[in-house]
Amino acid sequence: MKNLLFLFAICFLFGACNKDEAPEPNTYTPPTYGPASEVTVSINSLVDEYGYTALKNFYVGLWNHSTIPTADGQVVLVGRGGNGGKNSKMVLVKTDTLGDMLYFTEIFDDRYGSASAVCEDAQKNLYVVGSTYKDDTLQNRALSVAKLDADGHILWENDYQRTLESVSGSNIAVLPNGELIIAGFYDDNRVLLKINASGEEIAFEIKESPNYDVTNGMLVLEDGRILVTGNKDQELQLTWYDTDMNLIKEKTYGPRIAHGRSTIRTKDGGLLSVGKFTYTTGNSNVIDSQAVFLVKTDLEGEIIWDSKLGDSQYSNDGQSLKENEDGSIVLSGYSDNNHMLIYVDAAGNEINATYFTDPNTFRGENIIKTEGGRNILTGGYERGTFFINVDNYGN
Repeated sequence: MKNLLFLFAICFLFGACNKDEAPEPNTYTPPTYGPASEVTVSINSLVDEYGYTALKNFYVGLWNHSTIPTADGQVVLVGRGGNGGKNSKMVLVKTDTLGDMLYFTEIFDDRYGSASAVCEDAQKNLYVVGSTYKDDTLQNRALSVAKLDADGHILWENDYQRTLESVSGSNIAVLPNGELIIAGFYDDNRVLLKINASGEEIAFEIKESPNYDVTNGMLVLEDGRILVTGNKDQELQLTWYDTDMNLIKEKTYGPRIAHGRSTIRTKDGGLLSVGKFTYTTGNSNVIDSQAVFLVKTDLEGEIIWDSKLGDSQYSNDGQSLKENEDGSIVLSGYSDNNHMLIYVDAAGNEINATYFTDPNTFRGENIIKTEGGRNILTGGYERGTFFINVDNYGN
């Protein structure tokens, strides 16, 4: 039944069904797709009337590892390029700090797919993780990783565990020994994959649990431990693994309903996680409002403070965050149809909240700091990605 519903959804989205002649009850018309190699990716940069730089026909991935600063002072974004539907390709885009595009590279050119995260190693090579479809039915996904040099040339492309029906990659990071750790999900379970810099698989594990949600964020700590941010039983969850991907511990935070998006290491030695917190009416499950949920812990996850932020008239959702030199924090996310920037002090007290109202933008995802202390925000734009460079007050 799930497959049938999925095919109906695909049929609707891509217009494969004849709208004038409805199919007989309990039948469907299979969608048809051309080869992925025939999909043309044409990304272009423009500045709209509100001052936003827009990367048209490119859709940035989710959370704080789909936009990163590079060692040469530029910016790399990953996501998908194409017509915006599922028949898009994994794409990497490099820009300067104002959003002017330097180059873009199609990855796994002969397949449909989407990139989720990117990281850079000490040699300035880029590693991209995401998912590609094994065939033109756009149902079964493969966890896919590619390595590129600093100029965007592909050094290798690999799939992992293609025997599984649908496995997705969501995060990637470099371990202290130069190996790569990848997180993802398969059949509602968490996946951890370790590879070397040549793309050879070292270990692949499925962490079975009926309570895990998707893996939203991943951070490698100084001692090599792997910290995953996500949700469990509708609470913000942090999970620690050792360098061999063995579970060390997990902790949850916040009364229900809370979700975790990403975590950073703070200059004072702690951890700071962001997500959203949902207020319900009375004892019911009716949503009243949503706030940005900010949780400060020590390195072992013992809570120091938490904070709920944002204008209560909006449904706020925090996605990514960065620390300023003085220990204050800026975070990005979205609220209803706006994207936002919230500025808080080192104790989680709100200094300023800016809600952007460009009608062409609809979802804030990433934030990175520039050398001058400004912030680059990226997120969803009509048929593309927005890119703005602002100070802590959104100017």
